[in-house]
Amino acid sequence: PYAGFFKELPSRDSYIFKNNTKLKISDYLKLIPERVKLLDVDEYQIFNFNGNTLTDQSIDKKDKIIDLDPGNYVDRLKKKFQKIDQNKITKYFTESLFNKDLNLIIYLTNDDFNQTYESINVIFSQTKEQKPKVIFNIKENAKDVFEKFNINTIEIKVRKEAFLNVINNKLPWEDFLIGFQCRIKRYPNVYNVGFWYHFSNIYVRKTFFRKREIECFECEKIFQNLNFNEETLSN
Repeated sequence: PYAGFFKELPSRDSYIFKNNTKLKISDYLKLIPERVKLLDVDEYQIFNFNGNTLTDQSIDKKDKIIDLDPGNYVDRLKKKFQKIDQNKITKYFTESLFNKDLNLIIYLTNDDFNQTYESINVIFSQTKEQKPKVIFNIKENAKDVFEKFNINTIEIKVRKEAFLNVINNKLPWEDFLIGFQCRIKRYPNVYNVGFWYHFSNIYVRKTFFRKREIECFECEKIFQNLNFNEETLSN
């Protein structure tokens, strides 16, 4: 199963580890017909086929990459990305070339999302000649901003070091969703596909370039009309 083998190892994600139940390979045995052979990668990792026939399966005995201890990895990231540089953040957004009426509110938080180190409001405009406006230390919450300006508003609570890592290295914003680094609210409750596409595929370093050969937003209106939970626990 896709993404079924990851584990929420850092202690700060213990609640998610306890409650985010994932399917095991053996669970599929209850679902598939007996005539279908299940390839269990926990038992074997190398499978050889001749056409549609499985001819051999064996264990991968090559040396494996040893991951860093989760606690050490988190500590190193926090140590490297401590300083909140307002000028760098402002430049990042003003040079993004994203043009759509959208309010983005970002709270840079601690591990548990209950302490805010900085609050940022980025006001995007549909006019290409007008650069995004970046305001720090805002007092209004996302719902109030939406009701005041009546334009799509995204609120993101994100762990400080995760945000600064993405901003400083110009990584795809989908990286926020890896490791349960953020909490998201949307007003109204629609998925802003153009925003996420731009900051995950267009406005990234070439090293992390993930742009498709053909850009297509024909489905954007369909996505915008889909209903999602108001508060998304992202993984």
